[in-house]
Amino acid sequence: MNRRFMMILFVLLMGGIPLSGLPFIPGCPLHESCVRALRAEQRARRRAGNNRDRAGLVADAAHNINLGLAAGLDDLANMSRSPALTLKPALAYFGNFGDFDLYLGAFYTLIFTDPPPPPLPLQRGGLQETLGYNFLLGGSATLTVTLDNDNQFNFTGDENVPVDGGFYCMFANLEPSLTFTQDLSYGDVTAAIGLPVDYSDFINRAVIEDFGGANLGVDAYLTLGYNTSFGLGVQVTPRVWIRPDPEYGETELTLTWTAQSFYLSLTVSADALFREWDVEPYLAYTYKNWTFTGTVLFEGIGRTGTGNALVDAESGNSRMVITPSLGVRYRFQPGKRG
Repeated sequence: MNRRFMMILFVLLMGGIPLSGLPFIPGCPLHESCVRALRAEQRARRRAGNNRDRAGLVADAAHNINLGLAAGLDDLANMSRSPALTLKPALAYFGNFGDFDLYLGAFYTLIFTDPPPPPLPLQRGGLQETLGYNFLLGGSATLTVTLDNDNQFNFTGDENVPVDGGFYCMFANLEPSLTFTQDLSYGDVTAAIGLPVDYSDFINRAVIEDFGGANLGVDAYLTLGYNTSFGLGVQVTPRVWIRPDPEYGETELTLTWTAQSFYLSLTVSADALFREWDVEPYLAYTYKNWTFTGTVLFEGIGRTGTGNALVDAESGNSRMVITPSLGVRYRFQPGKRG
């Protein structure tokens, strides 16, 4: 399965940026921003203490709970039918315990179509967990070992499901990664490597109790990034598909800007031949404990599909998909007011 669905979008700026101004997106499968924001805040505290006062760092650990709701249109470019409305309530927790980072998220999505599929609207959901440990290398460098797991499920209403009852796993991904961050007086540089493993086929076969021929999908990526001390950041990520068919997969570029309560990002990814492109601008504004978000995903720019299912099936082409969404979340910290 294409890793693009999970990885597209965010790179968080690091070094001296107030945590309250960063976007937290509970339950979104693109939750890397939440985790990286936590690590940025953690590094800022360590730099302030020159990595010496470990007891104080643990006592000042960050714990945040997020409640969120996002609404969007699943495909604005499909003119052959009305775009489906999606509603996604979500709950997330991320915490920092000294050198240890933890993220837990859950979301549930309702998809309303016209006419609606009987007897209920499409229902999807997911769980996300991230465990990370940070090794301090002197006073300005950090080596982070991370294990991330994401699961997304379809529960009912989809006529194309491969198992009875409508339940199947759309995405199951286990990703170990290693990130090196060097703090500089004028920003920081990062380098990361990861090995995402897609095991959704094993879950689906477990539902029907048939494990014969279950397949793993394995990718690999290398990320290089630079973040300035005044709010601009850039990150480049080439990816390769290792299994089942080894090949160069895609290239992704993300630009970010953070200023006070605003966070903006622009992510552009291209396939191996640079013929099809995905573009996603994103904006978040934080006021006190509230964050308001807006994004539009342009997926498959350069595709030659017509939008007619029969014609595209015969030609093997597909059309561009446009998916806008708006969201709001409320963040509170246990033991703190406001």
